[in-house]
Amino acid sequence: MLPRSLSQAIMSFVACNHQGIITLSVKRLMQYAFETMDMNRIQLRCAVDNRPSNKVAQRLSFVFEGIERDGEILSDGEFTDLNVYSFLRRK
Repeated sequence: MLPRSLSQAIMSFVACNHQGIITLSVKRLMQYAFETMDMNRIQLRCAVDNRPSNKVAQRLSFVFEGIERDGEILSDGEFTDLNVYSFLRRK
């Protein structure tokens, strides 16, 4: 049996900023995950300071669950806190 939870980290690419491409891509991924893969939950994690990625989660009505402290290591070797959002099929 396949897992029924999908975790997806959002990355904002400079070329896509302010064009709605990331939001549309995540929305399509959500549709595929729920309709085709029969997932129950999608989780997004994005750096606390990454405003565009946080906006994507908010725009798509994800629920803020909290902050994962030092949840990811950056390329410079420093850790960053992550905002954790989720969206359930039943929502």
